[in-house]
Amino acid sequence: MTRIFRTRWDIVEQRDMVEVSFNGKFVQMGIVDEFSLDGDFVWLLDPLGERRLIHAHDGYDLVKLDR
Repeated sequence: MTRIFRTRWDIVEQRDMVEVSFNGKFVQMGIVDEFSLDGDFVWLLDPLGERRLIHAHDGYDLVKLDR
């Protein structure tokens, strides 16, 4: 997979595959289910279908993956 780095979370769209990391360490991979228009947070669906709320201001990095 090719990684497309995004510094602004307001660029992601529903159904984008993303990878979340914190301090350079992998946290999770998931599909964007919902997001705020200002880029403050995203709801991700993990491979098991569980939803997780991720906040940009908590220091997470979001990377959009090219499928």
